[in-house]
Amino acid sequence: MSLLRKPVFQDGDWQCLDPDEAWPGNGSWNGFIGFQWTGRCGTVWIVAVNYQPCQGQCYLRCPGMACGPVILTDQMAAASYEREGGDLASRGLFLDMPGWSYHVFELTQPLSEPVGAG
Repeated sequence: MSLLRKPVFQDGDWQCLDPDEAWPGNGSWNGFIGFQWTGRCGTVWIVAVNYQPCQGQCYLRCPGMACGPVILTDQMAAASYEREGGDLASRGLFLDMPGWSYHVFELTQPLSEPVGAG
């Protein structure tokens, strides 16, 4: 819960992220909830929740991402992933998550530059 004290969650810009189906006919995207916070200094955080009892897949489009590599560090698990910022903005972040699971991602660019810098 100490994450909630971070300035980005207090005074950052909040946006709801609408999930898209991962592939035609896969309706499990409908159980996902996603949010994005953008801080005043360009920091970006994404929270994704699979709010259903079964495994699900979706894409979450992350608007405003600059082109170039982006590192997503899950603050709730010991995991990080590198993705292309342009892909996150256009197609979205692919998620394949068990039921009732969640991620809290801090997004950074290599060399610790804020995601919005550049």
